[in-house]
Amino acid sequence: MTTHNKLEKAFGKIEKSQWLVQAEARRQGRSKKKRSLHIAVNVLDHLHKQGMSQKAFAELIGVTPQMVSKWLQGSENFTLETIEKIEEIIGFDLIEVKNKVSTKNNYTSEKYEQKEKYEKPVSTSEKSMKTARIINISTNYPKTKIS
Repeated sequence: MTTHNKLEKAFGKIEKSQWLVQAEARRQGRSKKKRSLHIAVNVLDHLHKQGMSQKAFAELIGVTPQMVSKWLQGSENFTLETIEKIEEIIGFDLIEVKNKVSTKNNYTSEKYEQKEKYEKPVSTSEKSMKTARIINISTNYPKTKIS
């Protein structure tokens, strides 16, 4: 009897630990939390400069003060709709979307279209070599008579 079987017999079914999966989820969540916190700090800074309370801000956006409080704790996963509403009220962009070019091949769409247009043509000697290989392969088989 293996050690695993002995342990299961003594303590019941042993389930695989999920700590690795949970740790990875926490790691991935860090960047989201960091961005949410960044948004919250920007909104709080704006409210402070304007002398606006969280309650007044909540009324302008049309949500409860509790929801604004939750947002400003920096743990909320904002939807684009919510960010858009907040940006409308505070008057500046919280998130900037940059127009990125693919770094994989460094092609803009124009260069990519040109690349596709001007693919290297196959030379006639390459075509004849392919044909010759096919003929050679087919002639290697023994010929049989059909009676």
